[in-house]
Amino acid sequence: GMHPIAAGLGTFALMLLVGAGLMVASLRRVMAVDPGFRGEHVLTGLINPPASRYAKDEDLRVLMGRVLDQVRGLPGIEAAGLSSNIPFSGNSSDGVILAEGYQMAPGESVVSPYSVSVTEGYFEAMGARLLAGRWFTDADIEGRRRVLIIDERLARKFWPDGRAVGQRMYTPTSAEKLFESPRDDQMLTVVGVIAEMRLSGVIDTAGGQRPGAYYYPYRQEPRRSMGLAVRTAGAPAGLTDAVRRSVSQVDAELPLYNTRTMSERTSEVLMDRRTPTVL
Repeated sequence: GMHPIAAGLGTFALMLLVGAGLMVASLRRVMAVDPGFRGEHVLTGLINPPASRYAKDEDLRVLMGRVLDQVRGLPGIEAAGLSSNIPFSGNSSDGVILAEGYQMAPGESVVSPYSVSVTEGYFEAMGARLLAGRWFTDADIEGRRRVLIIDERLARKFWPDGRAVGQRMYTPTSAEKLFESPRDDQMLTVVGVIAEMRLSGVIDTAGGQRPGAYYYPYRQEPRRSMGLAVRTAGAPAGLTDAVRRSVSQVDAELPLYNTRTMSERTSEVLMDRRTPTVL
C-alpha cells in the first residue's frame, strides 16, 4: 500500500485544490456582482471645505456650483457631479427614514439606509441606471418641494408593488417622533428610483441585509465633505491634473485629495478578496 505520509499529503493536496477551487468560485461571484454604476471612465476625488471659510450652507452651495462649472468646462469631460458618498471611498452616513403611512410589523426594526446628498449630473457621471421617474434637475432648489431619489432596495421595502414615484417619506428627528406624522414641510417626495449602487462593499456580510440608500438634491441638503465624480471621454487618470487645477482655480487652498479612478476604487475593494486567491 501507499506510505501513510504520502497518502496524507495526497489528501492535503486534494483539500488545497478544493479550497482553491471554492475561492476562485467565490471570486468569480464577486467579480460578477453588478455595482450599479459604470466605473470604467470615471475619475473621483474628495473635497472638504474648511468651516472657517465656508461657514453657511449658502457658502457651500456657491462653492460647489463654481467647482462644477470649472470642471465641466474642461475638454474631454462628458459629465460631472458631486456626492457625499462616492462608492468605496469610505465616506458614508446613514439615517432612519420612513414612508408616509407605513405600518411596521411587530418586531420589525427601523431601517437606516445610506443617506446621500448629490448634485445634478452626479448619477449621469457615474452611469447610474434610472428605473422609474426622473433625475434631479436645477429646479430642485431650496424653498421648492423637497424631493428624493431612492434605490430599488429601499423602494421594494416600502412599495413592493413598484409604485414608489410620487410617494412621500420623512426622516424622524428623534426616537420619540418615530411614529408621529411629520409636518407637511418635512415630507420628501420620491421623484426617481435607481438601480442599487453598491456604496461600501461588493460582498454582503454574513446574514446582513443591505439597507438601501436615499439621495437628496445637494441644493436642498448641502453637506460639507463631498466627492467629485467626472466621466471622461478618454482614460480618466490622464485628466487628474487638469481636474485638480480647475478646483484650485476656484480656491487655491482647497485640495482635491484621494483621487482615484472608479476602477481603482473597485479593485481596491475586491483586493481584500483577491489576495487569498492569489496566494
